[in-house]
Amino acid sequence: MSFDLELTGRRVLVTAGPTYEDFDPVRFVGNRSSGRMGYAIAAEAARRGAEVTLVTGPTTLETPVVRELVRVRSAAEMHSAIVSRAGDMHIVVMAAAVADYAPVERAGQKAIVIGQGGERLKEIGRLARIELNDLWQRSVHLELWVKVKENWADSEMALRQFGYDSL
Repeated sequence: MSFDLELTGRRVLVTAGPTYEDFDPVRFVGNRSSGRMGYAIAAEAARRGAEVTLVTGPTTLETPVVRELVRVRSAAEMHSAIVSRAGDMHIVVMAAAVADYAPVERAGQKAIVIGQGGERLKEIGRLARIELNDLWQRSVHLELWVKVKENWADSEMALRQFGYDSL
């Protein structure tokens, strides 16, 4: 039995790759999915004669020859692309690695996030103070400016959290 053209006349939708959920213009939550499995499925379905629609998150893969390629970034974009096309499909293969979390609201600009990064800043501040005190035999005062909502503001709280002194 030959499987070469067994999908001729069938419409197949395949999802592939990751999705990224932006929580500000700089940062996102995502995963390291390469998209290889979804791309391989799409390529094989096309090789077997299917009319393939590939809905893909961000990847660096070479795109297989498909009837329609839909590039998306977020889970919401992927959902919309699937819902608008799935009713016309014979087969839907969900191979994408959709992000598990998304922010409730996206910040309009880069936001300070306290977490491991904050711990790293504290360590850098402590080490910088020691190194500079050793070199110049004097106290070092560092100032941290934090972007708050639409304005730049000097945040004494953030300075203290990161172990810095204000000028």
